Amino acid sequence: MNTLQKDVRVSDLMQKEVVTISDYATVRDAATKMRDKDVGSVVIVKENQGIGIITDRDIVVRVVSSMKDPEMVLVKEIMSHDIISISPDATINDAANLMVKHSIKKLPVRDKKGNLAGILTYTDLLRAYPGYVEVLKEIVLAGTGGETHL
Repeated sequence: MNTLQKDVRVSDLMQKEVVTISDYATVRDAATKMRDKDVGSVVIVKENQGIGIITDRDIVVRVVSSMKDPEMVLVKEIMSHDIISISPDATINDAANLMVKHSIKKLPVRDKKGNLAGILTYTDLLRAYPGYVEVLKEIVLAGTGGETHL
């Protein structure tokens, strides 16, 4: 297995454009935005601060399977709170370890002021380091055994 270069930083691989939505948006709004932007999650913002995240899986598990109306449910009602995040200056190894530890596939990146600076996904890591599959496999397998939190 290849290991990640120790000097590669989160800022080198993160996506700088993060898809966000207001905490008062509906689940339907979030789903539409995910479809239009071709992403699997949106970060929920309030006063320009990331306060939560919602994934396509959250929508299926918390809304669709419960037969709730996505136009009547607000994203803040089903979002994952207490989002795990990382600094853009952290190493990619730190990010991968954090993702495995918390069984998450999407890792918001915050600057020193706590503002959302980007997002790093396990797919970003895989694209950059295809030989790093074993560590990333742990993330995926951890996510299939139960609800994935972020």
